[in-house]
Amino acid sequence: MTFAELLRFLKRHGCQYEETLQAHAFNQGPLRTVIPRHSSAEVKPGALPSIPKQLGLKK
Repeated sequence: MTFAELLRFLKRHGCQYEETLQAHAFNQGPLRTVIPRHSSAEVKPGALPSIPKQLGLKK
């Protein structure tokens, strides 16, 4: 999964998007995670399950 696909997944699941200078930030209620700005690169396998988990989403 690329970072662009992950961004679309988070937006579809109701996460609020906030763009910063060096990364993308997503909020889901009181929970927050930050994702690097590498839209065409693949998400590292270890990071992929932890990002939705940090926001309380099930993948």
